[in-house]
Amino acid sequence: MTLSLFTSSGYVAFTGILNAGDAAELVAPLHHPLLWRSIVVLLGSTAYFVSMRASAYELKRFAGSDDHMHRLFRLVWIPYASVGIFACCTIAMNRIIGHGVSGLAVASPGLNRTVGPAGLALASSFGAGSGMFGLPPTSRQKSLRISAPAQYVQWNVAWGAIAGTVVLLFLFIIGPGLR
Repeated sequence: MTLSLFTSSGYVAFTGILNAGDAAELVAPLHHPLLWRSIVVLLGSTAYFVSMRASAYELKRFAGSDDHMHRLFRLVWIPYASVGIFACCTIAMNRIIGHGVSGLAVASPGLNRTVGPAGLALASSFGAGSGMFGLPPTSRQKSLRISAPAQYVQWNVAWGAIAGTVVLLFLFIIGPGLR
């Protein structure tokens, strides 16, 4: 949930700041495009802030009374690093985007030209998810109305094997690009 919220709201702010991608296409035909770009950036930033607050609350609910910084940091850095590494591996495997023939290059040439495919992978994963590192301190400041016990996630070999298989299938079948 958190990474999806951060990626979608961060994208709105990111494209508004760069004047590229969907935001540029949206505001270009309007009168006073700089004003509208500013509104897009403000909306994206507000959505990102609200996403951080909601995610910090959910992290507090999950952590319960066991909200030591070390535990909270582990809960956020593992998905952050996993998504970022996965995005970078996917872009490295992709044969279509690397040659500039992708739908991205056609649908959003300005954004593709501004940051490039590798930059998009970095921005959409490591960049958008960087707000996750603000969650542990924000979460510790939250107080729950009802004191909840901490929930612990145990490593499950079966789920790990399934996740690994899905990642490998994606990387080697979809990752290189479908024509």
